[in-house]
Amino acid sequence: MLAVVIVAGFAFAMPMTMMEAKGPSTDTVLSKVISNIDMKYAWGVMEKVVSMKTSSLGFRGAGSASAIAASKYVKTQFDSIGLTNTALEKIPLDAWEFRSAYVQTHDLGKIQAASFGGSPGTNGAITAPLVNVGNGYDSSYQEVNVKDKIVIGNWIGDDYWVDSMAMEAYLHGAKAIIVTTYDSDYGNQPGAIECHDGLYRPYWPPLISISGDDGLKVIAELNGNPGMSVTVFSDIKMTLASKGGFGYNVVGYLPGKNWGTPQDEYLILGDHTDSWFTGGMDDTSGTAATLTLAKAFKKTFDQLKTKPDRTMIFTTHEAEEYGILNTYYDWCYGAWYQIEKVHPEWVGKSVAYINFELMGMAGLPFDSNLAPELASFVHNVFGQNNAKLPYGHKVTAIPHSWADHWTFSAAGIPGIELETVTDEWDAAYYHNQFDTIQIIDPTYLKNIFEVSADLSLRLLTLPVSPYNFETTGNNLIKTLTSGDYDANLLYPIYAKYGIDPEKNMSRTLEAAQDFLANAAELNTKLNSVSSERAHEVNVQLMSIEAILGQTLIAQGVWEDDWYPYQQSALDVIHMDDGISILQNLGPNNDVNDAIGTLNWVGIIWYYDYMCKANYLDQYSKLCGAEVASWGLQTHLLPAVEIWDEYDDLHQVAYDKNPDVSGVITSLQGKMVSQALHNLELSFETMWMGLENANGQMDTLLASL
Repeated sequence: MLAVVIVAGFAFAMPMTMMEAKGPSTDTVLSKVISNIDMKYAWGVMEKVVSMKTSSLGFRGAGSASAIAASKYVKTQFDSIGLTNTALEKIPLDAWEFRSAYVQTHDLGKIQAASFGGSPGTNGAITAPLVNVGNGYDSSYQEVNVKDKIVIGNWIGDDYWVDSMAMEAYLHGAKAIIVTTYDSDYGNQPGAIECHDGLYRPYWPPLISISGDDGLKVIAELNGNPGMSVTVFSDIKMTLASKGGFGYNVVGYLPGKNWGTPQDEYLILGDHTDSWFTGGMDDTSGTAATLTLAKAFKKTFDQLKTKPDRTMIFTTHEAEEYGILNTYYDWCYGAWYQIEKVHPEWVGKSVAYINFELMGMAGLPFDSNLAPELASFVHNVFGQNNAKLPYGHKVTAIPHSWADHWTFSAAGIPGIELETVTDEWDAAYYHNQFDTIQIIDPTYLKNIFEVSADLSLRLLTLPVSPYNFETTGNNLIKTLTSGDYDANLLYPIYAKYGIDPEKNMSRTLEAAQDFLANAAELNTKLNSVSSERAHEVNVQLMSIEAILGQTLIAQGVWEDDWYPYQQSALDVIHMDDGISILQNLGPNNDVNDAIGTLNWVGIIWYYDYMCKANYLDQYSKLCGAEVASWGLQTHLLPAVEIWDEYDDLHQVAYDKNPDVSGVITSLQGKMVSQALHNLELSFETMWMGLENANGQMDTLLASL
């Protein structure tokens, strides 16, 4: 399924007269900042950070000695730069420190290996017979006995994460699992060893990852010697949060002109310091961006003997790659902890959070994934910097959850992720040992820093925050009224089950239309706001922004970038279709047609890959009792659970006269008690948020 991504309303721009601040002009400040961007310093930062490692392969896993060292290094740099109120802010987490790993066979000897975040170590070497389980699906175990053996499986990538493979290995009694990538979305470079967050449970068997090339060699040796034994070893230190595991976020402030007063506003810039392997682009380049720009801005304002119009907050996060066990939402943990637990006061006072990720490889376009309200502004900035972006640029006006800007956006601070990446980069370099600082082009990196400085300075100096709520309104209305999530598809289903569409669904549509009308009027009037009223207006704009982030940003169970109603709408539409097919079975038996459409309800898609126990474990972590971390921000109600009904249909799919009456009754019950109930609650969340935002917009418009 493709997430609906619509970029609209790029016409909005603040007049140049409003970009002028008292004191030096923005052009003067920008020129000075660019001249103070010290690339020798930036490269030194990257060399220093990648030297911090816990294994010969690198690694700065959450809570590890190397990750803590990186955070402390950032703190010393913040102090050296001269930032104010610098601090190491402790995060309780399930610390994971990778030290070494290998797989050993008779013919191949020791093969270098890694692991996945959250996987336990082997507690000494494990030697046992080896069994090939293909892609590690439940069906792969049906003809083999793996109890007390080691299994090797090919991880296909996004469609079936390694936690599912590990759970199947655990349920079938395996002592350890070797994961390889000879046919995968990732690791498509000779010798690439992959490491990602494991979504792990600590009692699952240890997971050891090797390259696809080495995986094929091991399997070839096994084919020539069935039942051969192998040895696996991984030295991993785990310290659970409950036992004192921790890491650090780091913060430092460059005080603005209203520092310490109620009139102060913030601009936040940051990255993450933890990494798999050395993490050259992901995200050592981002750490260099944060520190280099902090140094350049501090030096510039000191030289000009002035202060920024807004306070600049510089921060680095730990536990972006992995942070906790026993939940699906184990990444972006440090950023979530910072904005939800430590600094919720930043919400309503911060114009934006700029997140630096994966920067500087020649040939890759400069991309921004962001909250829609800032899309037109960022698009304009990029367009005015075309000469510095030789590989093009792109703006996607809906935040994804694969970087720290998501949890800030969902908390109510609009996030802007800046990165250079393509699908080809993901396949060849993402989370493997080839992501080094050597693949970064220093010239391109400097250009990116200069564009980032321009973007930051405009967000500092524009008296009125450059939010374009029309983009949000257009995106929302188009999603609600067209395509696969058109609310018109829901009206006949509501009628069938006796639900009043006016209570929540129609009210959401009306509120969205009102929001778009208000946004259009507001864009016009904001162009004439006086500098004297700018802060008063900004407070209201940031309050509206907080409402939108906290009520409209959500994601589906497959990490789709969605509005809150879309997962429930998907469940309702496909359940209704499946029920209708079953109620009207013809002589040609359409049970498989019903199975095909019900396949898209909740996470039942996993049926073909895993057993019921694995499925229920996934459900619990993903949308059940164990949702944690930023999963609590998704505004996404649990998806519908239909394993038993789906399984019953498979059992009678080829019967001549299948009795599906019990399945129909059960599905109808879940349609009412779960699917439609969830849909109504999600629409209620949306209209309440939109009406709240509309009320504040009405008040603001009346005052302008």
